[in-house]
Amino acid sequence: MPKVNMLGMRKRDVAQFNRDMRNTQSDLKDRVRVTVNRKGIKLHANAVQGAPVDNGDLRGSIRFIFDDHDTIATVGTDKVYAPYVEFGTAPHLITPKNKKALSWKVGKKRIFVKSVRHPGTEPNPFMRNALKSVDPEFRFAIATDLRDTINGDA
Repeated sequence: MPKVNMLGMRKRDVAQFNRDMRNTQSDLKDRVRVTVNRKGIKLHANAVQGAPVDNGDLRGSIRFIFDDHDTIATVGTDKVYAPYVEFGTAPHLITPKNKKALSWKVGKKRIFVKSVRHPGTEPNPFMRNALKSVDPEFRFAIATDLRDTINGDA
């Protein structure tokens, strides 16, 4: 009589089940890797397209990095002023750091002041907008990957 466990499965059936589960896990990981990479590329394109352009430095600094091992897509910029563009700034006082006064030219006349009240800047959420545009299709694609893997679809 063959040995049967508590679920009524033979040892041979348990071994086959374990192999099937490993194959399913590997297949799902491969599908998700492709999806994360594709949606990361789209996120990057949307962020670049939505970035404001003054001289193009911010737009040109947006990078896409895909970590194939951990299946992570990263889109971002190393520009220190990017958060101020994304989230805006509150009204604030600008004062000189190394001099006694701020200075600039208006026509031929030079202006000197001890401080300037900046009114702040409105947010330009180009990164958040890019993410919002990709998020629903990313969620749908991951759900589709899971469904197709479970159903054994190619």
